[in-house]
Amino acid sequence: MLVYCTESSSKYKSYTLLSHYSMIRSTSVTKNNVIHLVQAIEKGAALLPCDLTTTKAGDHVVLVVWYKDEHTPIYSYDVRSPHTNQAKHWRGESLETRAFFRTMTEPATLSLDNISEKDEGEYRCRIDYSLSATKNYRVKLSVLVPPQKPTIIDEKGKEVTSVAGPYEEGGDMKLTCIVTGGEC
Repeated sequence: MLVYCTESSSKYKSYTLLSHYSMIRSTSVTKNNVIHLVQAIEKGAALLPCDLTTTKAGDHVVLVVWYKDEHTPIYSYDVRSPHTNQAKHWRGESLETRAFFRTMTEPATLSLDNISEKDEGEYRCRIDYSLSATKNYRVKLSVLVPPQKPTIIDEKGKEVTSVAGPYEEGGDMKLTCIVTGGEC
């Protein structure tokens, strides 16, 4: 669960709860490079896009390699073997069984499950074709960490675990909500 914070016209912030499967995607352009921005919620899933399209007739993908933070490969999708119609999927240790490259979606996506803060970073999808030049596709993944369970404190400084009160009708009531973690 994610708490989305927005400013309202009053002195209070409003909070909207979002499902832990929410994912926000946008695109940012930097000097001669397009970086696709993906946000995923901790323990949820992320879909990192990789555009496999080519403009040459008869051209096809032969190899897709994913890198994280420009280091060694973390995932590959290999269709170079002439003796099989099946692609070979290879995953680095950091991904184990949490990742799968899906080519039947538009665009193709690297699906990452059980996202954690250490998954945050810049990813690069390198696509090698049978005829066209190699193409690179960059994605920046941000991991949103939801706040911990809120604690409600009454005016006497005691934690409210079920029902606050009793209070007189028309009387004053003061409750304080304390939340740690998360971002606004």
